[in-house]
Formats: sequence, C-alpha cells, structure tokens
Amino acid sequence: MIEEIAPNLFLQRHPLRMAGCQMGRIVSLIRLNSGKVVIHSTANFTQDDVSEIHNIGTPGWLVEATCFHDTCSKTGRAAFQHLPYLVPPGFKGVEALGGL
Repeated sequence: MIEEIAPNLFLQRHPLRMAGCQMGRIVSLIRLNSGKVVIHSTANFTQDDVSEIHNIGTPGWLVEATCFHDTCSKTGRAAFQHLPYLVPPGFKGVEALGGL
C-alpha cells in the first residue's frame, strides 16, 4: 500500500530479510508536475505494487542512489524494464541486468 507523506511524495513499503533479520525496504515515489513518477529504489514489485504506482502517475525513471541498493535490482528492473535506470558508477546490479 502506498502512503502519501507530503504532496507528491509517497512511500511504498516492502519486506526485505537480510542476515536473518527483517529489515524492510522503502521505495520513495516522487510525482513531478508533469505527472511522471520517479521511483527511487527498487523492490521485488508485485503486479499490485506496479498498479499502485501507476495509480499515482506515469512511471518515468528508476533511480538507485548508492551502490548498496542492488538487492532487488534484477526483479525491480524487470517490473519496469521500459524505464531509464539511473544508477551510480560501479553499481553491481547493472552487471546482473546485462550491462545497462
């Protein structure tokens, strides 16, 4: 479920288990004046997650801010494979995705 935390700023929470701990994963969604949505951080998106994102606007970009956010890059990218995927230099998930 998407939570609006400010006008045009939303969070989508996802489960993420690492090293035996439930850490959770938060995807930030930023709706621009154009109606396009910046998806900041990938997750193991379900079809329902993708539909929720489409309900707030038109997905425009996937963005990873750090090289440590590659945990869900393959499945997250697969859910939005038509979008530009903006990642920092040295991002390991890029190799897994065929060198984007």
